[in-house]
Amino acid sequence: YHHVQDLLYRVAGEQNMQAVTIEQDTAYTAVTGITRTSAATATIAVGATYQFTKTIAPGGASNTNVTYTSSNPARATVSSTGLVTGVATGAAATITATTVDGSFTATAAITVS
Repeated sequence: YHHVQDLLYRVAGEQNMQAVTIEQDTAYTAVTGITRTSAATATIAVGATYQFTKTIAPGGASNTNVTYTSSNPARATVSSTGLVTGVATGAAATITATTVDGSFTATAAITVS
């Protein structure tokens, strides 16, 4: 939708006030959730990769940016695009995708062997 704002501003060097109408598109669709579309668990080798994929709801959300984190980067790292890389064998790492808008999360458990 369009939102109309009336603003008053002072013309430089003059004391009179003038009304200005600015029309801008302020439609914003908030994120309502995130769903992991890749496997919930995976086992990868050292040096191998796994792509974390997700869907943001609703489909027309204004800000679909996410951040990715690894609970155990000594075992598995994750890039800003969700590409997980096996670093060392051992305990599983939980990879979490968090929406910038709303902080919704989706996870996957990655074991490196």
